[in-house]
Formats: sequence, C-alpha cells, structure tokens
Amino acid sequence: MSSRQMSSSPSARREGRKKVVAFRRPPPAKTLSKRVFGVPTIADDPAEVQRLVRGGVEASKLKAVRDMYGLSQEELAKLLGVTARTVIRQTKAKSRLDPKASDRTARLVRVFDRAAEVLGDVGRAREWLGAPVTALGGECPRSWLDTDAGTSEVLRVLGRLEHGVFS
Repeated sequence: MSSRQMSSSPSARREGRKKVVAFRRPPPAKTLSKRVFGVPTIADDPAEVQRLVRGGVEASKLKAVRDMYGLSQEELAKLLGVTARTVIRQTKAKSRLDPKASDRTARLVRVFDRAAEVLGDVGRAREWLGAPVTALGGECPRSWLDTDAGTSEVLRVLGRLEHGVFS
C-alpha cells in the first residue's frame, strides 16, 4: 500500500486534475516501543523514553529486541557495544543496562518500529533489516545500527522507501 491515495472528484475530473489525499498508516499494534518502553512509539513520548534511558532499560527487555530482530545473543551484544556475556549476566541478574547501552537499545527500537511502519508489518521489517540493501552498499541495514551515523542512514533509506524513491 502506498502512502498516498488518488481520488477524483467530479469537479477535479472536469478540470483534468486529481485530488491527492495523503494518509499515514497507523503503527502496528504490538510495536517494539510498547514492549520495551511502554509507549506506542518512541515519538509518542520522548520525555518518558529519555527518562527510561537515563535510568537504564531493564535487561530483561532485551529478549523482545532480540526476538523482533531475529538476532543472536552475540549480534545483539555487538549492536549494544557490550559482550554477549554481559548481556546474559545482566539478564539473569534482572539488572538495568547502563545509559549508553540503554540509548543503543532505544536506537534499535526506533529503527525497528519505523521499518514496521514503512513496510507495513513486523515480518517485512525483520526481513528487510536482515537483507542486503543496494543503498547501503549491499549490506544489511541491521549491520549499520552499531553507530549513530549508520542508524541515521538506515532511517534515511526508510524515508526514501516510504516516499517511493528507489533505494
């Protein structure tokens, strides 16, 4: 489904013009933001997400991130900038991530939810994030998410896809 829908009114047809009606697809009901941060999307309550990031995301929430992305423990740890052993230890101890790892978790959540919004569902988002993308030099988007610059580029490519620009 495209992000724009064309409709014609009788007067618009007479004048040879089409009226463009834009709409925004609602976010998927079970967003990763809801599972990790308790808000429908990160954009809905950035102040709450900021508070949670500063206080540390519960390590137990990483399972939802790992499952949504289809990541191994090692892949998730690399994206968070920690070791796999640290992720396992913190999860077992039911502790909180430090602010840096929490911020990276928020980054992963933001990208996944955006991909699900643009592509229409969680399955397509997971598939796209794990598949080679021409606009990213043939690399898969999730391999770019370990840096802020890479994350920005993935979000830019998603924006281009949303607007129908080949990427």
